[in-house]
Amino acid sequence: MRTKYLPNAEGEGRGLVVHGAHFNARRRHLEKYIALWHSFRCDVLLCITGTPVDAFRPRRGLEFAEAVLGEVRDLQANRPTPILLCTFSGSSKTLYWPMTRLLKDASWGDVRSRIVGQLFDSCPIEFRADEGLDLLTKTDQNPFLNAAPALLKPLITAGLRLFAFSLDTVMASEIRRQHQTYWADITSESPLRDVKTLVVYSPKDKVVKHATILKFVRTLGGLGCPVTAHEFTGDSHHVDHVVKEPGKYREACSSLFDSVGLTSKL
Repeated sequence: MRTKYLPNAEGEGRGLVVHGAHFNARRRHLEKYIALWHSFRCDVLLCITGTPVDAFRPRRGLEFAEAVLGEVRDLQANRPTPILLCTFSGSSKTLYWPMTRLLKDASWGDVRSRIVGQLFDSCPIEFRADEGLDLLTKTDQNPFLNAAPALLKPLITAGLRLFAFSLDTVMASEIRRQHQTYWADITSESPLRDVKTLVVYSPKDKVVKHATILKFVRTLGGLGCPVTAHEFTGDSHHVDHVVKEPGKYREACSSLFDSVGLTSKL
């Protein structure tokens, strides 16, 4: 788990984007996102959360989230600006979830008060064998599978599936408890449920179910959250809208950034 600060090259940023990257994000994808956030004249704090296995270690997530929030506070010590949280795929559990838990505490009130918007791209994930654990077996999400010889990939995939089944069986009550806490923390008990929210997704997503996204949007809407959903119906699938449909992706993100006063320079 690590962070990288990427300031806007054209002068002082008017806002700060905290970008929770998806697992095993390709460099060219990240560069496209960073360029997009910079076009809104924002600085960027890129947060990389390691591998899908991190989703099973909530304590590590809390430690990383605390470090991220601390860095945000330090970056804005002399010049506070609006903050937007941009969350992708599995980082909804490894980073965003623990951040919401920390932001409930008054000690983080200065950071919380500057968060004006949030973007969810191909998330939130579930993390049970029927959905979220697919992150362990999709080659574009798992660096171990990417590096494995072709003949070994079926064996590794089978082993990961067995691991998923074992977790569901042996830790059923803990996973159920964690799942309930997770959903409450990112919806009904979230300290961010009053900020403007954009959720982008595709019905062709093979990792996160369409129904999961719609459940999240409906739940937030029912709580009075100013949430907007944007469905991509073209060729994009999981976290690749910015590559497959860049024009529509920019348009969707512009609606969020414009609504909080961060209009693009383009």
